[in-house]
Amino acid sequence: ELFLYNKYKDLIKNVKETKNLLLKHLFNIIKNLNAEIKSRSKREAINEIQITTKIIEKCISRGSVIEEILEEIQYDEHGKENKNNERLKSERDFLNQKINILVHI
Repeated sequence: ELFLYNKYKDLIKNVKETKNLLLKHLFNIIKNLNAEIKSRSKREAINEIQITTKIIEKCISRGSVIEEILEEIQYDEHGKENKNNERLKSERDFLNQKINILVHI
C-alpha cells in the first residue's frame, strides 16, 4: 500500500485542480454554445424581418395597382358598382389590414 501511495500521491494532489479545470472547460463550452444559439436566433430574426419586408412591399405594390384600377373604373363608369369593384375594394381593405398587422409586429 505504501508503494502504491508513493506512486500515485502526486496525482491525488492534483484532483482538485483537475476538477476546477474540467469545470472551467465545461463553462467555456456552455458559454460558446449559448453564443452560437444567440447568433442563430439573431440570424433567424433577421431572416423573418427580411421576409416580412418583402411581404409588405408586395402588399403595397398590389394595393397601388388596385387603387389605379379602381380610379380607372370610376373614371370610365362614373361610379357604377359591380362585383369586380367590390372584390377589388375588399382585396384593397384586406391588403391594408395585412400591412398594418405586419408593420406593428
